[in-house]
Amino acid sequence: MTTAPATNGQAQLGPNTRRALVLPVEGTKRRKVLVLIAAYADAGRDDPAISELSQRSGLTYRQVVFVVDRLEADGWLEVRRSHQRRNRYRLLGVGR
Repeated sequence: MTTAPATNGQAQLGPNTRRALVLPVEGTKRRKVLVLIAAYADAGRDDPAISELSQRSGLTYRQVVFVVDRLEADGWLEVRRSHQRRNRYRLLGVGR
């Protein structure tokens, strides 16, 4: 993540990322993926591919899928799934 303005939709440090960093999310993998999704949101993207999240986080594709499902179940993310397009993510401010 960079602090410079985003180019080509690259993840960047901004208000969503800063907020995600202080949320009481359990687990390092969950925190890492949530912060990364927040960084993409700061860059104006709500649709990073699972493969992008996997590559940027250092987790496997399957781990990212599992973590995203857990973040959604815990109330940190809303995921709008699509078979024709990428999933879209919306950060939620509070968990259960």
